[in-house]
Amino acid sequence: RYRELVVALGSISRALPIPGLAEHALGFKNLADAIFLRNHVLQRLEAADAATIEAHRRAELTFVLVGAGYAGVEALAELSDLVRDALRHYPSLRGEPQRWVLVDAAPKILPEIPSRLGEYAARQLTKRGMEIHVGTTLESVEADAATLSNGDRIPTHTVVWTAGVKANPVLSQFGLP
Repeated sequence: RYRELVVALGSISRALPIPGLAEHALGFKNLADAIFLRNHVLQRLEAADAATIEAHRRAELTFVLVGAGYAGVEALAELSDLVRDALRHYPSLRGEPQRWVLVDAAPKILPEIPSRLGEYAARQLTKRGMEIHVGTTLESVEADAATLSNGDRIPTHTVVWTAGVKANPVLSQFGLP
């Protein structure tokens, strides 16, 4: 017997029908995704270190994160810290520029919090050299590039999708509102 029942199955990632998203983008929803993403980013450093062509090296050191809510902003900041710390193991990459790109369809980052705090976060990320594209969507993803709605085609091997969640579909089987 119980007085109240809480059904808390959590949410799942909301994927939009964007060409190449399912095939080439990485999720960031749970611990397994985070571990996979960390390993992927470290593999990009290995690939950049081995690259003999400058354009290839630049693509390996370009990271695109789609979704500027809590998860996207935190992933962007933490991954850039990870790369900065890991570069001590890659002397040939220390002077190489990295490109960090945050994309969101909303007109500002972190819309869940008061505007002044979101604006502060945006200023801090920009000071760290990160690009912020608001009012912009991801149009397509390829194995080696991401195309944005503003027409930018960004050579990269890392696109991280953090653009929303939806209710676990199992909930619909309960017949509850």
